[in-house]
Amino acid sequence: MRGFFAASVMCLLLALLATSAQAVKGPRYSVYFTAEEINGTPQKKPTSSFGCSGKVYGVLEIRGLERGKHRVDIWWIDPSGKRRERTRFPFQVFQDDHRIWAWLRLIRPKDSVIDRVFMGNSASGMEAFIGKWTVKFRVDRKLVRKASFKVIC
Repeated sequence: MRGFFAASVMCLLLALLATSAQAVKGPRYSVYFTAEEINGTPQKKPTSSFGCSGKVYGVLEIRGLERGKHRVDIWWIDPSGKRRERTRFPFQVFQDDHRIWAWLRLIRPKDSVIDRVFMGNSASGMEAFIGKWTVKFRVDRKLVRKASFKVIC
């Protein structure tokens, strides 16, 4: 009987330790960038460099976030260090896995057509956008991931 009691207590302690270890882990976050989409939904085909036009999707995948209301902020910082865009999105967690995305649309200025055609400058008007971008992903105001991609013309 004593052996059974000791084994039961040991199993209970191990179960409690395993549960508390999972709680300490907390949510897991991963990010990637893509230009691939189907009907406005980004596909899981990561890339790290983009051309001077089109959309760049920043995708945040979350696993194990506490159920309830949350907010994500995604900050797009250009190569000079200037914050160009911020996406703020409140969301509700009902399940273990969540996928949230935002996009940055790269559009050439209209007056750059003359430079591109007659002067041969394919990057005309996009100089401030060329280079390494940094994107900060925040959940409930806490920085959870920082990632980068390049714009190449």
